[in-house]
Amino acid sequence: MLISILISLVTGCGQSDERIEGTEPGDCTDRADNDADGQFDCDDDGCSGSPDCPPSADADADADADADADADA
Repeated sequence: MLISILISLVTGCGQSDERIEGTEPGDCTDRADNDADGQFDCDDDGCSGSPDCPPSADADADADADADADADA
């Protein structure tokens, strides 16, 4: 009985430890890879759109191209 309780405590009672970067406050600014996918903070897709992260250069280029296309129309 005691062993099964200890095993449950160690394994987290069957809960998944899978995290997604950007789901907890501070995730996108703590300089940690919270979801262990090799991407940190604003470089992680989970932080895209976070107010803590500036738009990427690609997003800026896309917006500029869209604006140019609209102006030409």
